[in-house]
Amino acid sequence: MKLNTLSLALLSSVILTACDPIEGVIELKRDLVYTTEKGSNCWGGEAQDWSCFEPDTKTVKAGRHSLKIEQSNRTQLSIQIKEGRNRHDIKLDTKKKKIPDNGRFELLASESGQAFDVVADLKTTVTDGPLQHINFRCEQRRSHGERCYLVPNQVKDESIITKRCVERIDIYVGDQDQEYFHRTTTTVLNGALNSSGAEIAVLNGSRSNTDKITTYDSGCKNLAYQSFVEQSRVLTEKKK
Repeated sequence: MKLNTLSLALLSSVILTACDPIEGVIELKRDLVYTTEKGSNCWGGEAQDWSCFEPDTKTVKAGRHSLKIEQSNRTQLSIQIKEGRNRHDIKLDTKKKKIPDNGRFELLASESGQAFDVVADLKTTVTDGPLQHINFRCEQRRSHGERCYLVPNQVKDESIITKRCVERIDIYVGDQDQEYFHRTTTTVLNGALNSSGAEIAVLNGSRSNTDKITTYDSGCKNLAYQSFVEQSRVLTEKKK
């Protein structure tokens, strides 16, 4: 679960399919053979050996493995399976199909580029917590610009010029009010991989995100001058 902070105005622009990956388990009833992308075997190979750009096949052994599913981009779905110390990254072409927040998703082998179909049912629930109020200390910093002056190094070498620059910053302290609530979005996935009409794997996973939704923010108010800060930096250079 991740905690994010959003304003109410930005909430409508959040797309669920761009959130964190769905994590869970996959139970393979038999070995799963999949195809890698072209060029994935060319790392460290000879540039003139074009055979390395041909698709290759790999195998995930039957059994229970950890699973991660994420939307790589608008046209590609990634199924990552961790088999012991080995990690398999299976890419599927979604043909720009929209993966629903709720409902059934089906990707045929003829579409995905793999030798199996993917079917899944997704259910998303959204729960809002109570409205809360908080008041906290805030600061505003206002710069008055930078002043610089040159100082010759009279101890070692007068040709060495030290440039000292000082920036004046005023600090104003105030208080800030916020009203907010927490919104938790949970997605549960139940699915399967099928080949030639037979079920070869069962998928189960979920993801949960909690966002802090700010409904009111007063900004930093009731400002009072506290102090000023001088931040200095030193540059050294040769005389020309």
